[in-house]
Amino acid sequence: MIWNIFFMFGGVAVMMFGMNDIGRPLYDEGAGDVEDKKKARLETYARSVRRLCEMLTEAGCRIILCTPTPYNDVTPTELKKCAANVGLSACADIVRALADELGVPCVDFFAELTPLLGK
Repeated sequence: MIWNIFFMFGGVAVMMFGMNDIGRPLYDEGAGDVEDKKKARLETYARSVRRLCEMLTEAGCRIILCTPTPYNDVTPTELKKCAANVGLSACADIVRALADELGVPCVDFFAELTPLLGK
């Protein structure tokens, strides 16, 4: 996948992943016993974000990491109740820790936007 961004290489990559990566339906009400699947998704997420950072750094790219945005779990809807923010919060923790470890900036959308849900 990395090949499709290098032709546009500008020296800086801003990265945000999360909602699709956690397997959002695993957090739907009534999803059953899916804790192992959730854990596996988060482990894959951590590994993949780290690897992409390594590849970009090796290519001489500066990185800005962004936490995922929260899932709107407060607006009334006919959809199943979803606890995706549990998984997204874990992704945000992974991104913050990786940004600290690598010494790169982190834009924390999750922390900034979560308190605004329901207002």
